[in-house]
Amino acid sequence: MNSDPCTEDRLAIVCPLCSCNSSQLLFRARSWESFAQDQVYEIRQCHKCHIAFTSPIVSFESLKLFYSQGLYGNKSNRFHILIEIAQQIFQWSRLRKITRVRQRGKLLDIGCGKGRFLAYAALHGWDVYGTEPSENSRRIACSTLKGRIVGNLKELPMEKFDVITLWHVLEHVSTPVEMLRQLHPYLKPGGVLCVAVPNLASWQARLGKSRWCHLDVPRHVFHYTPETLQYVLDLSGYTILHIDHFSIEFNPIGVLQTMLNSLGAEPGLIYALVKRNISWGIAKNKLRFLYSAIVAIVGIPFLILPALLFAYIESLFSKGGTILVYATPIELGQ
Repeated sequence: MNSDPCTEDRLAIVCPLCSCNSSQLLFRARSWESFAQDQVYEIRQCHKCHIAFTSPIVSFESLKLFYSQGLYGNKSNRFHILIEIAQQIFQWSRLRKITRVRQRGKLLDIGCGKGRFLAYAALHGWDVYGTEPSENSRRIACSTLKGRIVGNLKELPMEKFDVITLWHVLEHVSTPVEMLRQLHPYLKPGGVLCVAVPNLASWQARLGKSRWCHLDVPRHVFHYTPETLQYVLDLSGYTILHIDHFSIEFNPIGVLQTMLNSLGAEPGLIYALVKRNISWGIAKNKLRFLYSAIVAIVGIPFLILPALLFAYIESLFSKGGTILVYATPIELGQ
């Protein structure tokens, strides 16, 4: 009898990481976006490498709509004053995590968005560069970081960096091993790669399932756990130094939005509010939009503290809603 699980069904869906054609359905989910809520996606787990992935994988051309419109379509780099204060706390938290491994140096942020983290790091003595494929976000980032933001790695000078960061980027990438391998030449000896992703093994993910805030299909191709992220890093030639299970920026809001989702609110409500995209356009059903607004106004004040407490407790048990992995290339770590 053949023990290879990948020979069970030749007609099965192929894992985009290891090409095994045997996987199991974990659950089904819909997009946050009103223009795609009729499309049902499957979250499947490969029987061979055990990574979870979204099926079907949306083509690059189709994904452009998901990044240019809806919740990702914000054109401004300014938030409400209270959110601006929170943003400063979040950037401080990110940089504090980085300074645990390096106090100063050259920093490359992959998928830097509008450059808010890089601008903050530059103010605190870091020599910063970033890549960002979105033309609009890159334009905004370049307005404060002229000459430091490019579209992709090929446009960078062959610099060597002390730290390379990927803040919630890898889950969007369909070829993560290839991407991570491409970063090897850009790290100095002893350099550190920092990868933050949502954690499918978290308590909030297991309780929320299709209602989990950080699922975000179809933009998220892969749904990592600490074990499957380690597998990808191993394949890419890295060794893990440390895993951080708590993020003040992502974990509490993940719990809070998942709670609201479970109450029937629009799944992108908080994110839309943060990006000042709150409008009739985020919902197909106007009554549901009104219901979501009422749930948010009434529920958020009561749910904030329980969400913070839950996020902290789950992280103590290494089950935080997101994880940040510090790694170094194997040849440098040995």
